[in-house]
Amino acid sequence: MRTIERLGLYVSTQFKNGSDVKMCLKQGKMIQTPHPDLADEHTIHEKRIWDFKMTEIMKIECVLEGNLQNLFAVLMSLCNSETKHQVESSPEFNDLEETLDSMGLLALIKG
Repeated sequence: MRTIERLGLYVSTQFKNGSDVKMCLKQGKMIQTPHPDLADEHTIHEKRIWDFKMTEIMKIECVLEGNLQNLFAVLMSLCNSETKHQVESSPEFNDLEETLDSMGLLALIKG
């Protein structure tokens, strides 16, 4: 668990919106940003505000996905040779590597 805390500190300082990655590490899965509701009968102003919020959420989610893919390489570089060999010989590793699924890799390492 201590390694996750150190990794969380690293990503929160080195990645854009790193606190989102840190929350993913703590929860062990990709976090979902709550989407704002738009009333059925809304004004033009409310619709513009909703559009703006949704655009920002989409940007944040895109950055988070990229950060989590970058984290894959960081996680692999932190593994010692024995752990790296165990992970790479796992049947699901190829799929994880192809999609750069850092949360899946982390679960595999914790195994």
